[in-house]
Amino acid sequence: MGGQHLTWKDRIAIESLLKAKVSVPRIAAVVGCSKRTVYREIQRGQCEQIKGRTYEMYTIYSAQKAQNHADKMNDLHKGRPVKLCPELAVYLEDYIGSRHYSPAAAVREILLQGLALPKISTSTAYRYIYRGYLHLCGLDLPVGRYNVKQKQDEQRPAKSHKDDHSIDDRPRLKPARM
Repeated sequence: MGGQHLTWKDRIAIESLLKAKVSVPRIAAVVGCSKRTVYREIQRGQCEQIKGRTYEMYTIYSAQKAQNHADKMNDLHKGRPVKLCPELAVYLEDYIGSRHYSPAAAVREILLQGLALPKISTSTAYRYIYRGYLHLCGLDLPVGRYNVKQKQDEQRPAKSHKDDHSIDDRPRLKPARM
């Protein structure tokens, strides 16, 4: 499996083989990865369960827990990191929420003050508002979110071709003789 991540099917195979008390080197051969990868995967997916009647705790490998951990780690490393620091958030919330500036004006005002804060664009400020990074919402904006222009339901003919005839209105052609 050289250099690839474990899939959900691999984790299910590891879980079922561990329940069948198969050795780790054998599991690694079946899954197609190194022994160290299997050991790390077992460590990641360990969870505690309670035995039914004795209420004793024991550890077991859970493919679902390991998959959740892998998904969480994949989500953490996607996209650009957020530039928002607490000071910048305070300034943006003050300008937009209290003083009723637009995000573009607020970003411009912060840049003009020359503060030692990360520089963000207007679209980034809007993104921070709509994703909930700031204690603001779309209703706090002076104009609100602009509506996207809707497509027209009915097409009107172009002025340059208003006297033209449709293909359906033209006379049928006679078939050519061979």
